[in-house]
Amino acid sequence: MKFKGDTVFGSGIVSGELVIYREPLSFLGDVDGKNGVIRTINASIAGKILVIPSSRGSTVGPYVMYQLSKYGKAPLVILSVKADTMLIIGAVMAQIPIMTNLPREILNLNNGAIARVDLDRGGEVYVNEPEARLALLLLEELELRNGKAKLKYLKVYRMMTYWLGPKYSKAILDRLISSGYIVINGDRIELLRRFKASKSQSQIYREARDVIINAYLSMHRPPSK
Repeated sequence: MKFKGDTVFGSGIVSGELVIYREPLSFLGDVDGKNGVIRTINASIAGKILVIPSSRGSTVGPYVMYQLSKYGKAPLVILSVKADTMLIIGAVMAQIPIMTNLPREILNLNNGAIARVDLDRGGEVYVNEPEARLALLLLEELELRNGKAKLKYLKVYRMMTYWLGPKYSKAILDRLISSGYIVINGDRIELLRRFKASKSQSQIYREARDVIINAYLSMHRPPSK
C-alpha cells in the first residue's frame, strides 16, 4: 500500500513501526519530551514513525520536539495530513524528518504496522500489511531452524492458522513459494534463500502474536454505524 505526500524536511529512506494518533497532537500537552511518550494513549514514539492529522497548541510545542531529540526519544519521522508552521519549525529545530499533505486514509492504518518512508522521491510511504510482516516472521523462524522444518512445528504458522484460518496461512505460503523463498515437499518446508535472522525466537513469537491479534481484531471489528 502506498501513500503520497510531500517531504518538508529530511532525506533518505526510513523504515519503522507506526504509531497512529488520530487527533491533532499537542506536543506541549500530550507528549512527555524526556521519555518520548504520548501521555493520552501511553504510547512511546521513540524510534517510531509518528502519524498524525495535524498539531495543535502553543509556540512552546517546538521546544518539546527539541527536547525529544535532545534525550534521544524523537520519532524517526513525522507523517502528517496537514503540517502547520509550528510543527514544521519544531521538526527542523529537532532535526526530525517530516512529511505532510498525506491522505487522511493513512490514519486508518493499524498501530504497529511497518512502513518504509522515502523522503527523496517527493514523499512516499509504503506500508507492509499484516500478511507481509507475518511472511517475514515465518521466514525468520525457519532460518533459526536451519532452513528446514516440518510445517506443523513452525509456531508462527500454527498461530496464523489457529487465529486467522487455514486459507490465510495458505495464501502467505503461496506468496512465499511464488516469490522463490521457500519450497514445500509434503509436510516439510525448506528455505531457498538463507539469510541472517535479526530476531531471537522469543522476539519473533512476540511480534507474530501482536500482528496476529491486530489482524484478528481488524477482521472481526463490527462495522461502524
